[in-house]
Amino acid sequence: MVFAVAAVVLISCGGNQKANDDKNADDQQQEQVAELVDILPAEFSDVAGDYVDKEIQVAGTIVHVCEHGGKRMFVVSEGSERRVKITAGEDMAAFNTEWEGSDVVVIGTVEEFRIDEEYLAERQAEIEEKIAAGDLEHDDEDDALHTGEEGHQEHTPEDELAQLDELRIEIAESGSDHLSFYSIICKSFEVKEIVADETEDVEETTATEE
Repeated sequence: MVFAVAAVVLISCGGNQKANDDKNADDQQQEQVAELVDILPAEFSDVAGDYVDKEIQVAGTIVHVCEHGGKRMFVVSEGSERRVKITAGEDMAAFNTEWEGSDVVVIGTVEEFRIDEEYLAERQAEIEEKIAAGDLEHDDEDDALHTGEEGHQEHTPEDELAQLDELRIEIAESGSDHLSFYSIICKSFEVKEIVADETEDVEETTATEE
């Protein structure tokens, strides 16, 4: 009987411990959600340096989705032209070009991309090699400098060389030895997709990394 009572006590304590562990995990998850910083696209470039490798939330309007692979999209705030580049996570499906013009909420990690003279020299050598080989096609997916500007698909290697020269000037004028460009690696997002009909209903599309 003593052993039976002891077993019941141990089982009860074990159950209580599991319940406490589950509650603590839920509390931690809620705290993480509560601590998630919400940044407007118009403010992103000004504060992104403080959140490198940290998770944030951005809400805005999709103004561009890359047609080649669909792994990048760009969002803006209402009344602003400042764009934030959103890159799909490693295990995430491609973004849909039909979402352009729709509102989206993105949760992801801020990534910093630094450009210095070493990078520019390597990039210039690659472009000159393409020109020498007669490969004049613009490779959108490999263009790390792509900012989602209209007409970027028509950029030639000569255009890219001119862009490198402009970046060298920016570095010289910055007083630093590099330029920093910030983007977001998407973890999850929710699109309020406008359905093209007379009622203009809104269809919500949610996606997360698998």
